[in-house]
Amino acid sequence: MHVIIAPDCYTGTLTAAQAAAAMAEGWGRTAPGDRLTLVPLSDGGPGFVDVLAESLDGEVHAVVTTDPLGREVPGTILLATGAGGRTAYVESAQAAGLHLLAPDERDPTRTSTSGVGTLVLAALDAGARRVVIGLGGSGTNDAGAGLLAALGVGPVARLGHGGLALAGTTPDDVAGGASISSSPATSTRRCSASRVRVLSSGPRRARPRRTPNGSRTRWATSRASWPGCVRPPRTC
Repeated sequence: MHVIIAPDCYTGTLTAAQAAAAMAEGWGRTAPGDRLTLVPLSDGGPGFVDVLAESLDGEVHAVVTTDPLGREVPGTILLATGAGGRTAYVESAQAAGLHLLAPDERDPTRTSTSGVGTLVLAALDAGARRVVIGLGGSGTNDAGAGLLAALGVGPVARLGHGGLALAGTTPDDVAGGASISSSPATSTRRCSASRVRVLSSGPRRARPRRTPNGSRTRWATSRASWPGCVRPPRTC
């Protein structure tokens, strides 16, 4: 029998790769003659970039961003080149993840998505024409206002300090959004930033797909078409 083991990570306990390895070990003890294929997955949350990096022919770039409270943390972006130019894959949890906060810091009235905007800007600076954001495991609830502030839509003082600070937001605070164009011919960072797609974590039914030559199974979801992993990632 050929068994495919394709778990997501178990938040706070196991990465997707660790979970797959543990399942394989247990299965192997019971049915040692079965052929096992480990395919750790990500639904857009922690591990999104690592999973795609094992599947796509791209480059992982290390960057510095900020956590939900504005402290510097390491991050990565994955750049892949296709017919339409360079696409960047960004993992929001690297900047806005709940795991970056101590239990007594988990206050959504103060936490911000500004660091996600920093990752998007890094992707644009690296030449991306399209940015795909994996969303999940968030420790923020600011409606993406911090991200918008980082992209220049409005003042950081009003948009970049968590959900509570948005209570006094006025139309003038987001006036910069009117200048954002989705035209692919635009060249400024602000305009290019509008070519952003968000992949949100949540219940999805995975289904196998084959590449054009039919020789290799890829995984996609029923609600969003994005390349899944073919080989196991190093971390979640």
